[in-house]
Amino acid sequence: MLVPERLVTAGVRERTEDRGMNPAHPLLERWNGAIREGNCSWSQFVIEHADKLISMSGITRPPFLPDSFAHLQKVKRIIRADLGELDALLLRLENGYLIKLNATQHPFRQNFSCAHEIAHTFLLDTNATAPVAKKRTSRSLHLHQLNEEVLCNLGAREILMPKSVFSDYAQRSGFSLQSVPSLAHTFQASITATARRLVEVSPEPLIAIFWTFRKTPTSSIRKLRVAWSMQSSSARRDRRYFVPEFASIGSGSSVAYAYASDHYTSKPENLNLGNLDGRYHVESKGFGAGSKRTVISFVFLKAPKH
Repeated sequence: MLVPERLVTAGVRERTEDRGMNPAHPLLERWNGAIREGNCSWSQFVIEHADKLISMSGITRPPFLPDSFAHLQKVKRIIRADLGELDALLLRLENGYLIKLNATQHPFRQNFSCAHEIAHTFLLDTNATAPVAKKRTSRSLHLHQLNEEVLCNLGAREILMPKSVFSDYAQRSGFSLQSVPSLAHTFQASITATARRLVEVSPEPLIAIFWTFRKTPTSSIRKLRVAWSMQSSSARRDRRYFVPEFASIGSGSSVAYAYASDHYTSKPENLNLGNLDGRYHVESKGFGAGSKRTVISFVFLKAPKH
């Protein structure tokens, strides 16, 4: 039986809105204690549960389709329907969960949305009929300051593209933007999610930048601007790079050429984006069409040329 008032999550995935976690989230007590004691992080919590779920599924090779093992996380039904602008809904049943996916979206994007909703269930106590408030501590408070959606995107990538397996495939195909479409096809994940995952596991210092043609909150001038960026852990070890959202790039750049064409570009590029300032080797490729046209760039940080 569906309990409408127990809507757990609804939203658009693969964004990074600054939404605080519900302070009344009923989290597993064992992990609450471990985090209070400093023995784990919330990222570890989500990743460990994703890995456990994959292990329970018995699947060892891609694709890791969440539909086939969602029941192991007490997901009783998965329904596909037109949800408008929403990617997915997670609703609580009396004895588990129901996931609704947007049937109008690409199947690979639906896979990510399904995995994302499953990751939300890691943060919920299915034995509780309603959220149970837990006392905040200096450690648990940190959870509420984190972005729950970012945590669940992390969990979704681990479910769809388990790190150990994905890393093996990435090593064979190469840590290049050119590898993203084939890896996305193999793991049946979206281009964006696959690009993020490739950066996460990259042994080389690398930054991914996602560009869209748009205005800013303070300017009506449409330009090719940064929507988001992320850096590999090897890049963070050397330096924390800040690439401002809405930073633009010139019309004569290889990034702009990739936006205007279907060509993959790979060349040295002068960049001045926050503290990412210098001459770097940049790979770029445009994806989508019309108002949904985007560009993904990989910026290789090793031995920048000034």
